[in-house]
Amino acid sequence: MEKEGVFLASRVHGSFQIGLYYLEGLYVELWKRIGLDYIDYIEVVDKKKAVDSYVDFIDPGIDGLIK
Repeated sequence: MEKEGVFLASRVHGSFQIGLYYLEGLYVELWKRIGLDYIDYIEVVDKKKAVDSYVDFIDPGIDGLIK
């Protein structure tokens, strides 16, 4: 995912660092516990959740993926 997908944004939720990626038409979250170097969860999210959860974090230079 981190090699093939397009990184869009990240956020913190509780003890997790969550990265949002775009891969082959899907929005995917990678959940990692802060301070650990492995993935706990991989979740496909719909476009609305991606926009709602990351609106303050997405780089405006990434055009067309979230809009």
